[in-house]
Amino acid sequence: MEQTSLFDSSENNPNLDLLELEEDQKKIGDKHKVYKTSFIETDFMSTDDIFSGFDEIRAITFSYDLAFVEKIMKMFEYGEIVLGGRFMVNRDSKLHELTAEAYKLNELMILSETAVDCLRERKSLVEMMSKGDLYIRSPRCIIDHRKIYLLNSDDGRTRVVKGSANFTRGAFSGSQNETYEIDDSKEAYEAYLKDFQTAWILSDEIQEEVVGVEKTGDPEKDIPVIKKVKETQKAILLEEAKKDESYYEMVRYAINVDKAIKKNKALLANVKLDSKKGFIEIVPETIKKIKTNARSEKRKKLEIKEIVKDYPSLNINYGTKEAFMDEEKLDLHPTDDQIRNDIDVLFEALGNYEKDFIGNTNKATLNHYKLLNILFCSPFNAKIRCLADIKQIPTSSLPLFALLSSPGSNSGKTFMAELILKLMTNKLLKGYSMKQIPTKDIDLIQGQNKGLPIFIDEIDGKYYSRLKADIKNNNYCEILQRDNQPLLLFAQNQQKDPDEPERKRMPFLKYDINLKSDIDTSAYEAIGKSLKYKATNALFREYLRRMIDEVEGIIDYIIKAEDIPNNYYPDLINVSSKVLIDIFTELGYELPKYVRELTWNEDLSYRANSMLVDSFEEIRNLWKLQPKNFKVNKATVMIILGSDPNSKKLAESWENMLPPEINAKASAYRDKTEIVMNRKELEKRLGLKFSMFSRLFNK
Repeated sequence: MEQTSLFDSSENNPNLDLLELEEDQKKIGDKHKVYKTSFIETDFMSTDDIFSGFDEIRAITFSYDLAFVEKIMKMFEYGEIVLGGRFMVNRDSKLHELTAEAYKLNELMILSETAVDCLRERKSLVEMMSKGDLYIRSPRCIIDHRKIYLLNSDDGRTRVVKGSANFTRGAFSGSQNETYEIDDSKEAYEAYLKDFQTAWILSDEIQEEVVGVEKTGDPEKDIPVIKKVKETQKAILLEEAKKDESYYEMVRYAINVDKAIKKNKALLANVKLDSKKGFIEIVPETIKKIKTNARSEKRKKLEIKEIVKDYPSLNINYGTKEAFMDEEKLDLHPTDDQIRNDIDVLFEALGNYEKDFIGNTNKATLNHYKLLNILFCSPFNAKIRCLADIKQIPTSSLPLFALLSSPGSNSGKTFMAELILKLMTNKLLKGYSMKQIPTKDIDLIQGQNKGLPIFIDEIDGKYYSRLKADIKNNNYCEILQRDNQPLLLFAQNQQKDPDEPERKRMPFLKYDINLKSDIDTSAYEAIGKSLKYKATNALFREYLRRMIDEVEGIIDYIIKAEDIPNNYYPDLINVSSKVLIDIFTELGYELPKYVRELTWNEDLSYRANSMLVDSFEEIRNLWKLQPKNFKVNKATVMIILGSDPNSKKLAESWENMLPPEINAKASAYRDKTEIVMNRKELEKRLGLKFSMFSRLFNK
């Protein structure tokens, strides 16, 4: 196998001997190369003053703003630029699953691909590259943190600009503390030119034919370093990756490359690289494996697109206060009659739960109203999360997941979820199945779809167990700044309640109702279909118009407020419920008892009072009906339940739901289930004493 060595003399500038440089480095040891200069004077110069009056520029920059680079390049006839930053990320601990060598290649691919993605957007830079007036490279194997700008003109004048300023608008705007040093001497130019030429040789060219076309998804065409190996059929040698922890903990600088990291991690799955004499060898066979992985990833994305190809997207333009369903602009000023039609459908549907179901119908109807608010306001969650995260404001009140649960399948969860989606989109959208959207594709779905919640119905215990990791680690929205990421709604039957870590991150609504036995289920299904058919999205369009103003106010506050209280968080559920109440009352409706002002803390947080009330009521009723199940001593109360699954689920639910002061601990045995609680705290919350006299009195 023919190799392209980093120190291959055929690639070197004739004036440089890198082999000699390598030997010099060994003699220097741990000492640093230092340029000794003399201070002359301080002056004040504009950016134009610094760069204008020269014909050629050669630059090394760690981070970059290509819009600014494009502006500066208009002053020059010719340029060579090394985009020198090597961006390391410490967010994804799973990167350690890659071999150190594959990690190194991942890093190289990220730098190369990220630069290309940025360049595609700068048309005048691409045009200069096509004419041979501009060459841009990215480093292959060294961290280049320098900020050096070498300027020369046809009449022989030279200038070296150095200091702390990267090639960005911010660095040269005066809004940041930067140092700018200028040396117009020939000696400085020659010394720094040698350093630049060395960096140039140790970098890979970003080809014009890569940036001049759309991204293809093919690593051989999109990533310059991969393209080079393919075209030359030569191996590239990288410095071997260090194995110490500090190597993996270096933090990325200036730009966000998490998305590229995740993609390249998939491309490098099962790729083993050879390490010889301190170098990593990338051979054409390696590229074949990367190509195969790329095809697999592309096929997966195509399958997801096929599944959700007809699913609408919702995009909100806060600047113009417009909303678009797919590409169609929504009319945010529906008529009163159009809005009334949807309110009538909604109230009729919710009224049917109180009329035709048995069980705790009041709670179920209220939960459906909560669900309406959760889904209606969900298109705003990601936008606010991305801003709140930057300002260190809690985001748990802006969920990206929600879960519905009931003991059986006849609680009306599916109907209500699909009706609300019809009220949002004016489209009959069905819930997806577990097979259609497996848990491994959850992040892909949330990254691809825009705005509108997605419903996944009838998940089982195994699916939910795999889903837990996505719920607990739901910060890709903020990390990747996906400000239009949709909420995922799940529904389950006969599954245990979620544990505290998941409930902290998503609303959880329980339904303990069933359709009455004398109801004709086929006829009832026809009624449901008729309601969904009548529903439009007029109510939602009116809601959107009002909510855009409200959310813009929240965004403005988060961005501009200088002294945000420590206990502040965006309570979008509260805002949503107020907006709906305003719409209902302005159109003359008498509010049903389930329509009320909601708050995140009281109604949907993992310790919402409404959920505590249910648990305490269950314990109170059990004490009234089956006091023999209670063993009471001075410090604790033990409740003994059966060994059946429902008893186990009830004990687990109490353990998860009750406040920590009660110290509820559940234990399951072969013949029984026990739960032990702090007596004093439990009595205080229940408002009763555990004695036979008090039990009889409370009856």
